[in-house]
Amino acid sequence: MQRRHVSFTVADRDRTVVEATRPGAQVLSQSDTEWTRTALIRDPQGAEFTASQFTPRSG
Repeated sequence: MQRRHVSFTVADRDRTVVEATRPGAQVLSQSDTEWTRTALIRDPQGAEFTASQFTPRSG
């Protein structure tokens, strides 16, 4: 079986993590770079996805 990975652009990575974990999702990893804040999340059925927040430099 071929696995596919989906990425969603979100307005607020941290809020998305909180909302995803309420019904039982698991946060597998989080990372912050100069341009993005991401979280790899596994839902209760086992599907994994990335929530990505664009964070451009200010100024």
